[in-house]
Amino acid sequence: MSASLKGKSVIVTGGSKGIGKGIAAVFARHGAKVMIAARNLKDAEACAAELKKEGGTASGFAADVTKLADMEAMAKEAALSLVSGGADFLYGKLNAAQMGLIQAAKEKNVFTAGRSFGHVAAAPDNVITATIENWPAMYAAAAKAIKDGTIKPELTMYGYDSAAGSGADLKYSDAKAFGPAVPEAIAAEVEAAKKKLATGEIKVTVTKEDARGGV
Repeated sequence: MSASLKGKSVIVTGGSKGIGKGIAAVFARHGAKVMIAARNLKDAEACAAELKKEGGTASGFAADVTKLADMEAMAKEAALSLVSGGADFLYGKLNAAQMGLIQAAKEKNVFTAGRSFGHVAAAPDNVITATIENWPAMYAAAAKAIKDGTIKPELTMYGYDSAAGSGADLKYSDAKAFGPAVPEAIAAEVEAAKKKLATGEIKVTVTKEDARGGV
């Protein structure tokens, strides 16, 4: 366990007391850099000080997970930690907190991916593409299944076992998939691979773990 956690960056929400504090202590003992998030900054910093006294690496951060601004700030702090460790590209599916990654990428001039055109607009030189979910197609597929009487009371994972498609596309804008940071030759290669996947020329085995972000 120690080898797998050494040098890793970990956020523990509610980490200043109770179970959260215990989890933070375990991570710190095994060499992880722990960011303790709690609504009360003094409590978070006090817990971090205890872990440092025991030889761990920790910092305290004030955050309320019910507030969007706090989640974005927490994501940004974690992303900045990754960049300081040498990361050149930041990727995550953080939904509401995704803007924290975008802000960190822009501030440190590294690359990242977004979840909306708004993310692209916030840092057009750093966001190379965005995962744009195709909700109209997914809802239309569900409506057709209901109309045809083929829908079943079960979970369908788009991108795994759905006939209607992947449920999302990579887009930098309505006109293109990637931003200027991606060489045209690479963008063309990705597009060619997509076409081969669509025709069945390239076959891959997709697992539920691969598709879990597209439920």
